[in-house]
Amino acid sequence: MKAVVYVVACLAVVAVVAAAAVIKFEAQDTDLGDAYKFLQFLRKPSLPERYRPDSYFKKLGMNKNNRLQAFVWKSCEPAKDTTFDITQFNISPDPVSLPGTIIVRFSINNKAKIYSPFKAAVEIKKKVLSTWIEIPCIEQFGSCNYDDFCQILGMITSCPAPFTEHSIPCQCPIDVGTFNLPATNFEIDVTLPLESGDYFAMFNATANAKFSACYEFYFTIID
Repeated sequence: MKAVVYVVACLAVVAVVAAAAVIKFEAQDTDLGDAYKFLQFLRKPSLPERYRPDSYFKKLGMNKNNRLQAFVWKSCEPAKDTTFDITQFNISPDPVSLPGTIIVRFSINNKAKIYSPFKAAVEIKKKVLSTWIEIPCIEQFGSCNYDDFCQILGMITSCPAPFTEHSIPCQCPIDVGTFNLPATNFEIDVTLPLESGDYFAMFNATANAKFSACYEFYFTIID
């Protein structure tokens, strides 16, 4: 159930998914008001652009060649300025089907020890028609600022076997080193507050009062 937490949180890939999986999400919290109503609107399933007909893009005046067609990730900053350097990252199938099985493979070069406080800013958006709409921060899920992401990682009670076998940490402190995970299956059996659609996520982190990493991800979820 918590496999997605380890994969996403430790990679800083889609940190919002990590938060959603380890933090209780109170779907009926009436105190959230308009923000909650807006989140409920964004949670409605939408057909990913890769499956849309040409007529859809013509009606919206969009160039269909600009649609999200595959999982994409990239660094927001030059590699020389990044201490948490993701050199390889693959997820399959694409699009990701939740709940279901995903295959993850990655290589990370961590150039500076990470310890508390590990500040992180997460931005996540869903594409509605032709516009990326930011998902608000509710119950530490969505576009949120975390004063110490080590506290989120601290909720992980034990690393999954593949991480342990390959000496990959999933809690702070994270030592300097290169961490490699070969193609590994993870069974995702947890329901997340992300429905079918195209998404953008950015993770910007500062460790030890210095810039650590900034990564952008474009991905598609189906159910």
